[in-house]
Amino acid sequence: MEDNKNNVGKKKIFFERPAFWIVLFVVIIICIAFKMSENYEKNTILGSALAGNLDNIQNTASENVEAKTNQNNSTSKQIPTEQTIKKNNSTTNQNNKQQDNNNQTENKVTTQSSTQNNNEEKKQPTAQTQKEDTSSTVTLGEKNALSKAKSYLSIMAFSKNGLKEQLKYDGFTNKESSYAINQCGADWKEQSLKKAKEYLRVMAFSKKGLKDQLEYDKFTSDEATYGSNNCGANWNEQATKKAKSYMNIMSFSKSELIEQLEYDGFSSSEAEYGAKSVGY
Repeated sequence: MEDNKNNVGKKKIFFERPAFWIVLFVVIIICIAFKMSENYEKNTILGSALAGNLDNIQNTASENVEAKTNQNNSTSKQIPTEQTIKKNNSTTNQNNKQQDNNNQTENKVTTQSSTQNNNEEKKQPTAQTQKEDTSSTVTLGEKNALSKAKSYLSIMAFSKNGLKEQLKYDGFTNKESSYAINQCGADWKEQSLKKAKEYLRVMAFSKKGLKDQLEYDKFTSDEATYGSNNCGANWNEQATKKAKSYMNIMSFSKSELIEQLEYDGFSSSEAEYGAKSVGY
């Protein structure tokens, strides 16, 4: 019994035994190996992941570069198209503006023409109204002066101023005489021509002498010129008639007769023709 107790007392603690430390060492080695293997796997996985990410990044970058290049190309291609569209739009707008301007101009012309027509239509009744008002305000003296002027013109030719003086000589006022000559409807150039023919029926005239006579009768220079130019006289024949009338009154030498005819306004050739026609 005492031997067993001694044996029990002599038993070593477990960590004092070599086997314990051997087992513990083996376990530690195994754990370290396991840890190292895990770390290796993790590093491998991480490296592959990093490599994959780098590839993805490169691919993404290349794709982005290609996309930007395509966008730039498409933008550069679209610019002329947009410019062309803008040009076409501006041209279309200009054409539309021009058409609008033409339409506005046509509308203005139409409006102006219609306005003018309306104004003319409005003016016509106004003129008629004025005539009616004028006729309603004519005095008895003006009516009589007009009647007197027409009776004179039916008998003989008058200039405008000559007729006015004649009416005033007959006792009409200046207002009544002016009304009469303005309303009698005479063409004063035709009156000058008529007066020229009246003179030529009575006596001989040179062209210049006839014009001077018409101006003396108050015709204007233009009216007198019209009468003397259009009376149809043959001035050589007028020189002959004038020479004969002088020779019937008194005797003339050839030179004296020619000088007298020239004084009356005949030209030298007309005066010589007249002198020759009476025997010189």
